[in-house]
Amino acid sequence: MSAEEYQKFFNIINLTQKQPDQKIKTSLEYGKGRVAVSKARVNIRKTPRASGSQTKDSLLVFGRSNIITTIDSGIAAGITTGRTMFDEKAEPSGVLFIEITILKTNAPVKDAFTAWIAASQIETLTAEQYKQKKNPALSITKEQYDSASASLTGMELGADYRREIITTSPTYILNDKLQAVGEVAKNIILGYPIMELTTPGNTYVKFMTIDDTQRWVSKKHIKTINK
Repeated sequence: MSAEEYQKFFNIINLTQKQPDQKIKTSLEYGKGRVAVSKARVNIRKTPRASGSQTKDSLLVFGRSNIITTIDSGIAAGITTGRTMFDEKAEPSGVLFIEITILKTNAPVKDAFTAWIAASQIETLTAEQYKQKKNPALSITKEQYDSASASLTGMELGADYRREIITTSPTYILNDKLQAVGEVAKNIILGYPIMELTTPGNTYVKFMTIDDTQRWVSKKHIKTINK
C-alpha cells in the first residue's frame, strides 16, 4: 500500500493526535493517533502477551500463537489507539505493548483490525512526520488475523481480549470455589471474559485479570463491552 493510501486510512479513522503531558513518556510517544513504525524486526500480536509459538507449528501440543505476522524494520505497522499494556511475566524484565489499528488487506481503508506491538521495537510519528518519510504500510488479511489464537492458556476456553468486564456496582471477586477473595468498587475494569456459569440462584462470569489470574464475578454486578 502506498503512503498516500495509508494517509487516507489515517484520516478516515480520525485518530487525531492529542497534546499529552510532556512529563509522561508513554503518553507522549504512544498517545492516540500516531503512526507506529518498526525500527527492528518485530511480531504483530493479537493480544498483549509475549507468548506463543514463533512458527505457529501445527505439531505443537496446542498449536497456538498470538502472533499475526512478523515485519521487518521501517514498516508503518498501524496507528496507535492510545492503549498500552505491560506484560510483567515476559522475560527478562517485562514488555510494554502498544495497541495499534492495522489496515485490512483488499478492503476499504476504513476497515481495520486492532493488534499489539512491543513498544521497544517501534518509533511513533505524527501525521506530518509520516508524510515526509512515507514508510511502506502493513496490511493483513482476515485469514492472518484469525489464524492467531487469542487463547494461550491451554484451556478449552480462552479469554476474549477484544472485550472487557467493568463493574456496574460494588461486588465481590471470587476464586474457583466461588469464595470471595476481594471486593471492588463500581466502574472498575476487571479483565477479559472467559465463560459463564449458570446456577439456580445466579449467573457467574469467569474472567482473566491483567496478570493472567482467573477469577469469577456475579453477572448482575458487571457489564461487558467491546474495546
